[in-house]
Amino acid sequence: AMRVGALRQKVAVAGSSEIATLATAFNAMSEELAQSHEALQQSNQTILLRRSSIGVWIGRCGYRVIQHNIALARDASSD
Repeated sequence: AMRVGALRQKVAVAGSSEIATLATAFNAMSEELAQSHEALQQSNQTILLRRSSIGVWIGRCGYRVIQHNIALARDASSD
């Protein structure tokens, strides 16, 4: 599952053996990896929006604008 991008994976932790310690460490690593990946994606979107000289918008289903850059606002106001 992680191989295809589902980074938040959990394994069962039972007892206090070395395997349980490993499972706990895996769960923490999985969560940290997912959070880092999400932050990196957000950062990339922000950079793309700020640096683009053409209008760009990021939306969700139903064409609702979530983010847009200055160029899009400028283009929309000149219509």
